[in-house]
Amino acid sequence: MRDLNNRMYSLISETIQKGILPNQKVEGNLAYTVDPVYGIIRNRVNAECVKTLIRINGLRGSEYTDHIEKLLNWLLDKQNSDGSWNEVHVNYNHPSALITSIVGEALVDGYLLLKNERLKMAAFQARDFVLENQISPGYFKKSSVYTGDHLNVDATCGAFLAKFGKMFSDSECLDAAKTAAEHICKCQFSDGAFPYTNEKKGNYQYCLNIPCIHYQGVTLYYLLKIIDSLDNGWLDHEFEKGIKWLASVQFPDGKFDWSRSGLMFAY
Repeated sequence: MRDLNNRMYSLISETIQKGILPNQKVEGNLAYTVDPVYGIIRNRVNAECVKTLIRINGLRGSEYTDHIEKLLNWLLDKQNSDGSWNEVHVNYNHPSALITSIVGEALVDGYLLLKNERLKMAAFQARDFVLENQISPGYFKKSSVYTGDHLNVDATCGAFLAKFGKMFSDSECLDAAKTAAEHICKCQFSDGAFPYTNEKKGNYQYCLNIPCIHYQGVTLYYLLKIIDSLDNGWLDHEFEKGIKWLASVQFPDGKFDWSRSGLMFAY
C-alpha cells in the first residue's frame, strides 16, 4: 500500500508540475488555468485544480498556498449575483447548480485552509443557489441548458450540501444531501448500475435511462463524499452494489469494456 501511495503521489505531483502550473496564468492576485485545446477558461477546471492543490499542499514539503489564494480569488470574481457560477463550454456559458456545487466545495476547502471570510460568504451564496435549484426532493437542475434529472448531478450537489452542512452545522443542507442520496439509490438498477438520467428527461429528446461507465464512477465518487459527511452506514449496501457493477465491466488489465456503456461520447 505504501508503494502504491508513493506512486500515486508522484503521478499527482507530476501532473501539477507539468500539466496544471504550465497552463496557469497569473495576473496580480488572480490566477486561472486556460484550456490548452479550446483556449477557454472553465470555472470547473479551476475549482478542481485548486482542490487538488489544497489536498496536496504541505505534503513532502510542497507549498502551493500562493497559487491556492490566487485561484480562489479568481473564482470569487466569477461568482454571479445570484450566487452561482457558469458552466463554461465551447458552445454555451450558463449558470449551473452542478458547477456551483463543485466551486462551492473548493470554497469550503479554501476557507478551512485560509480562514478568509470572503470564501465563507461566497460559499453561503452558493449553498442558497443550489438549494433553490432543487426541482423535487433529490433532483437538482444541472443548468438552463440541460434540465433532465442527471443522477451524477444530484450526487455532486448532494456532496457539496453535505460538506457545507457538516462544516456549518446546517441541518437543511444535511437533510437535502440525505434526500439526494436516497433519490439516487431509488433509481439504481438491480445489477448496481446507475442510469445517466432517470425518466425525467427534461429538455432532452429522449430520456437517457441507461448505464454509463464514466458516470458510474462520478456518481459513486460523490456518493462517497455524502456518506463521509453524513457519517452513517445506511448507503453502504447500494454503494457496494455500484462498485461491483463497475468492477464487472473492467478487464483484468485494468481497462474498461466501453461497449457496456450506454452513452456514445463515453467511447
